[in-house]
Amino acid sequence: MRPSIRGQAEQFALDIMETLAGVIPQGDLGMDLTAVEAGEEHFALTCNELRGIELQVDEKTVMRFEIDFLFSPDSSGTWLKVRRSAFALVPEDSGTPFFRYDYLSDATNAPSAHINVHAHRDDLIAALVGSGRGQMAKNRRKKFIDRGVLPRLANFHFPVGGNRFRPCLEDVLEAAINEFGLDRKSGFQK
Repeated sequence: MRPSIRGQAEQFALDIMETLAGVIPQGDLGMDLTAVEAGEEHFALTCNELRGIELQVDEKTVMRFEIDFLFSPDSSGTWLKVRRSAFALVPEDSGTPFFRYDYLSDATNAPSAHINVHAHRDDLIAALVGSGRGQMAKNRRKKFIDRGVLPRLANFHFPVGGNRFRPCLEDVLEAAINEFGLDRKSGFQK
């Protein structure tokens, strides 16, 4: 038997929370993600904490991960459809994100899936240079330091969703871990 739209939204929320709990080491994320009715058969999945999920380097909060989804039934009325999603990485000392990934299923004035870059390049470069203790981040940082240059905005690898051709939460979170050397749980890739 197929789960209800509400049941599908609740399962999606649970899957997102389990993914985040398996990656972010502080355990208590400091907020809840919940499927909330946003109209008849529409549900929103958002961070209850206004500023998003804390992301740390060497156990110090350096940025926040904001997550927002809007769902409704698909055209058949039987399956959950993502109407809108947004994932933003926001530096801890700023209200302006480095960048935001947006998906708008009914977009008319922009591509349905797109990236908005908000940060000044110096902001993002400072975060890349100050990246954490992870080996990949150290290797990237060392490569530039050895050459006596700073990384460029072009050195950040923006995921585009692999074979799905649109980024998902896991893609953006993995890029942030790899590029900024964020703290993460051992075996987080699983």
